Amino acid sequence: MARLGMFLALGVALHVLEAQLPSLPLPGAKLGLANIVSLVALYLWGFREALLLVVLRQVLGSFVIGTLFSGPFWIGLAGGLVSVAVMAGVRAGAGRLLSPVGVSLMGAAAHNTGQLMAAWLLTGQGAVLAYLPVLLWLALPAGALVGLAAARVLAQVPPPPSGTRAGSGVGRGVSRAQIQPRVRHGDWAAAVLVAAVGAVLLWNTLVPATAAGAGPAVAVVTVGGREVLELPLDQEQAVPLTAGGVRMVLETAPGRVRVRASDCPDQICVRTGWIDRTHQAIACLPGRAVVRVRGGEPLPYDAITR
Repeated sequence: MARLGMFLALGVALHVLEAQLPSLPLPGAKLGLANIVSLVALYLWGFREALLLVVLRQVLGSFVIGTLFSGPFWIGLAGGLVSVAVMAGVRAGAGRLLSPVGVSLMGAAAHNTGQLMAAWLLTGQGAVLAYLPVLLWLALPAGALVGLAAARVLAQVPPPPSGTRAGSGVGRGVSRAQIQPRVRHGDWAAAVLVAAVGAVLLWNTLVPATAAGAGPAVAVVTVGGREVLELPLDQEQAVPLTAGGVRMVLETAPGRVRVRASDCPDQICVRTGWIDRTHQAIACLPGRAVVRVRGGEPLPYDAITR
């Protein structure tokens, strides 16, 4: 229990540290340093202990940075739970083929997917799923880095005593060969799988928008899944908007729109910048608001962005 408490403290510290680092203009696009702790716990103890660490880390870390029970809290928690479940399943089913790097790659992809699904539920807009292809590709370097770091930690940390309960049993029988910080053939296969899924999703998102051939006509703002504002994109204007207690300023120009300013803490909506295509979206998760472009003619295959 003492070692588990130390890992929890380390996870909270990494969670707080990463919250202070600049993030990309995408919901959930972070390096995931705290996932090192989850992966190490999964190998040392098992699924239940790793799951417990994720929940406690998210609660305590969010309490420290002031986001407890906010939108980002639920999104991060969803990503962490899905990630641990997938990593446990992958390790149980293909643990001999994958090093911690491959397991981490699958966990990173699952983490980003879980976060976007939670964002979809919070905002009520499937438009946020348009971020998924890019987030899957970003999961490759992030997952590889986390996996290499976890493997190095595992190589230095002695396994729990033989009499220690190993949770669900997933953490038992960890051999040094399985945790060496070197890439296996199965890890490359996992990376190719994640990259291929991202490419297919991106193709399905971009090609229909190109095929429609309709220029953007209006910017549509939805809050909590309800359409609240429609702005023509044929002129320059600045429009103030309050969504979910978050104050922002929308700016339009011929054929495009952006969030020029916002008092939300993560500023993802502002850093997204201009959007001018129907497959793009600007998401403000604290305000549960989504801004997207709607063309003059409906797209034939707009399932991902609507």
